[in-house]
Amino acid sequence: MTNDPSPQSPNWHANEHRHFTPRISAAQESQEEAMQEVSETLLNIEQAIRRAERGVRQATKLRELEAADALKRAQSELQAVRQALFQRAYFSDDQAKLF
Repeated sequence: MTNDPSPQSPNWHANEHRHFTPRISAAQESQEEAMQEVSETLLNIEQAIRRAERGVRQATKLRELEAADALKRAQSELQAVRQALFQRAYFSDDQAKLF
């Protein structure tokens, strides 16, 4: 039986917790690793956007208007980069990679 999750089945393997999971191809594993990198990069960009927001508030409070403007520009550019990366990674024209 090919869907039988057992050590004898070539389509399943036990992970470190002894749970049986389906085997995936090297290409699938590579794609999952790449998508993990994308996810971590998106998280870093989102954190930078939030940091820029805090910087704008602080610079404005200190009346450092040039710094506030630079941070606003950086925030806007980071949002555009985040959106472009998200669209390209998860919703490319050739396939919906997330689904």
